[in-house]
Amino acid sequence: MTKYKLKKIHIIRGHENRTRNKEFMMLRIGDFSENELSYHYFQIPSDAVIDVYFQMEDKLSILRVMFGMQEKQFYVQLFTYDHTTLRYKEEIIDEQMKSSPIFSRLLQNIHIYGSNHFSFIATKNMKNPEN
Repeated sequence: MTKYKLKKIHIIRGHENRTRNKEFMMLRIGDFSENELSYHYFQIPSDAVIDVYFQMEDKLSILRVMFGMQEKQFYVQLFTYDHTTLRYKEEIIDEQMKSSPIFSRLLQNIHIYGSNHFSFIATKNMKNPEN
């Protein structure tokens, strides 16, 4: 299985919100390396925007996952290293990658716990109650 590693995480807050909001949530992020799943836990403000970077096994791809806690917005970007320009360039996430087990596993291992618990990701294995 392809490995991915948590590279870095940024917590972004507006200056006016730093002292007002005292409500926190727990963020659990999993990374898969050396044939084992490891979890990292972070205490985050409930009004923050979270910016997470994962480095893929080949070290030539970086997946960025960004989500806003209050707005409940979710963004995913893929960057691959270009040897001609010696820079990372944004790539389109194609259907093959979206349906890959590693992509699903990476996104499903992002969990948010707290008084306003919610999840951006729902598994495809959930049964439809109408069937």
